[in-house]
Amino acid sequence: MPLTVRDLLAIPALRLQLAAGAAGLGRTVEAAHASESMTPSMWMEGGEVVMTTGLLFGPGPEDQADFVADLDRGRAAALILGIGSSLPCRHVPQELATAAEARGLPLLTVPERTPLAAITKTVFDARAAEERRLLERTLRTQRRLTAAAASADGLTDLLSAWHQATGVAVIVCDVLA
Repeated sequence: MPLTVRDLLAIPALRLQLAAGAAGLGRTVEAAHASESMTPSMWMEGGEVVMTTGLLFGPGPEDQADFVADLDRGRAAALILGIGSSLPCRHVPQELATAAEARGLPLLTVPERTPLAAITKTVFDARAAEERRLLERTLRTQRRLTAAAASADGLTDLLSAWHQATGVAVIVCDVLA
């Protein structure tokens, strides 16, 4: 199964907390991207967890709403805000939480003692595991289909194996028979 924001939030070692946007917890996480840009969407492909310390957040509520709107345009999976006494944000700015909630964008917090690299590594490890699982499934299916094709009743066995592997039935019509 692909990694979701909910899955990422459930990993105790990361110490992530949900601050807003619970409606988007089912979003699929494709990558993790650290950015201090106020317009990160230009660097995004969609499905990213965008991590920031909020270094460039402007003082006005519209600045944070614009930032969340930009993440939404970039189809971000979630926003992770680093918070702590040595970081620009000691707590979640209310304007940021309000904007994230309004757009259904999960806003997670991470304490300063959790390296953002740990989040990135977790995301890419999960993606690699999913790719490996899909590849192994493909190889198993290919082996079953090859064995069926090489059997005594090749076509019937092949079509049966195909149906079992895909759930899609196939009918072969021979106009010459």
